[in-house]
Parts: sequence; structure tokens; C-alpha cells
Amino acid sequence: MAAPTRLDDLRLLDLLADGAWHTGEQLAAAFDVSRAAISKRLGNLKAAGWQLVTNKQQGYRIAGGLDLLDASTLNAALPDLAVTVLAQVDSTNAAVMSQAYDGPRVVLAEHQTAGRGRRGRAWRATPGQHLTLTIDWRFERLAAPAIGLSPAVAVAVAQGLELPVVRIKWPNDLVVPDDNALHKLGGVLIEASGEASGPLRVVVGIGVNVADVPMADIDQPWTSLRGQGVQATRTELAARVVRAVLGALQQFEHHGLQATAEQFAALDCLAGQAITVAGSATLEATAVGLAADGGLRIATATGVQVIYSGDVSVRLR
Repeated sequence: MAAPTRLDDLRLLDLLADGAWHTGEQLAAAFDVSRAAISKRLGNLKAAGWQLVTNKQQGYRIAGGLDLLDASTLNAALPDLAVTVLAQVDSTNAAVMSQAYDGPRVVLAEHQTAGRGRRGRAWRATPGQHLTLTIDWRFERLAAPAIGLSPAVAVAVAQGLELPVVRIKWPNDLVVPDDNALHKLGGVLIEASGEASGPLRVVVGIGVNVADVPMADIDQPWTSLRGQGVQATRTELAARVVRAVLGALQQFEHHGLQATAEQFAALDCLAGQAITVAGSATLEATAVGLAADGGLRIATATGVQVIYSGDVSVRLR
């Protein structure tokens, strides 16, 4: 795993977040370093994708400013978690999984360069524009199969975003239906280690499009919170989403998917729809709804069966 960018880069970005011009002399003085050192650091940020503008007379600025994550506000809003904000990381899931479990925590990144979605899909984020975070959690004992956790978390994220048009495409994609298409807003990737009945460590990765700029390499219709009219800051959004997911994790440990099955049904954009299921073979079916264990019930010519997300991908016909 690539080492996360140093904390000083967050301080530098914070100085530039106002969108105003800052001379090299001012920035160097703020860090008590040479002009050459600050120039190199700024060059690294620009190479990483930050929209840095330079002018020989005026200095440096980020046009439009930045809506940076506020670590102190998040710590206050999430007292039951250790909160870490990184300037840059390859993957928040990988950063968490590289360390032993040491209590509940959340790691957020301003810039994620090599995040992963389901089935190995890339999930990168334009610097400072989206939500990329991972919650580290451990279940001591589970009352139901862990496979149901994925749709349960998707429900919690949808509720935390407080956007009425959001729906869930099984098992955990957050989408906005529009123009006969599902526009992706975000998604969840859960990785687990330990015993199925507990103790079980779960690393819950969440990615959400916030700004109205595309994620890199996206190959499907997409939308963003800003595009949907949401004006809350990224810090406010992160706090709401994490709080909602924490509640879902605590509820799931004791009640399994049963606690959120009705909420999932209300957000399910596939139920009753003609779908194509691609796996070891491709078949046409109709989505029937969520199975009790978190699988998807589908009706085919041979009857109703349950499929699981690790084996297949599903799309509307």
C-alpha cells in the first residue's frame, strides 16, 4: 500500500481552501520552509489532480476553493469512533485492513487513487470532490448470516444522505432512476475476516459522488449530490452517513437483516423489473425482492431462485 500523504499536505490544502491567491513567500512562511520546498509540495499536489492554478505575479490558488473534510468537527460529531482524515491514499479499505483492529474507527480521504468497488471495479475520486471513507468494526456475535450486511448498510447510507430520490440497486449500489436508466450515486464494499458467527471484523467502504464532476473511468450513467441539489458540506454528509451506518451495524448484530428488510423494499429499484443476470451463464429473469439472508430472489422460466452478489452482476433489461 502506498503511504498516505503527510498531514502537512492537509494543512497546505486548508490554506488554499479559500480560493484566494497565496504567494510562495506566504506559504513558505506558514510552514517555515524554503520557497523551493513549498513549490515542490504544490507541484506534487497538482500532479495528483488538485486543481491548482499558478501565476508568477499572484502566486497559487485553487479556483472556486475547497470543501475540505473537517477532522475536528467529525471527531465531535462521532464520539464513539476514532476519526482519521488523510489527504491522499490508494484505498481507505486497504489502509484500514493493513492494520490490526484496534477498536471502532473511520478513515476518510480527500483523494483516493485506487479504490475498489464490487467485482474488482475501479472507484477513484476526483481530489476533494467526493466522499470516500471506511468504517472499521467488529461483531462479537452475529444473530444472522453476514451476507445480509451489505444491503443493510446500503439502506443506512441512503438514509444518511437524506435524498428522497435515492434508490438501491441490489445488493448495495446507490442510484437515482432517471430517463429509463439508473444513474449511480455511490456504493458500498464490505470486506470481512474472522468467524462467520463472530467475532467478525468488517471493513465497510463507502463511496459517494458529491460534486458534479465525474469519477475517473466511470462507464455507466452517474449523478451526484450537488447535481441533485444537495448543498450540505462534505463534513456534514460524512457525519450523517457514518452515524446512520453505525446504527445499522449495531442493529444488525442483534437482529440481522430483518431489522431493515422493509426499508430495503421501499428503496429497491429492481423489484418487479425485468433483469439480466450475468455470471457463469447469462439468464433473463424478473427481480422478485430481497431474500431473508440478503440474496436476490429472481423468477425465471424454471421458478424462483436466490442469487448472491459474489457470483453475479445484475442489470435492467
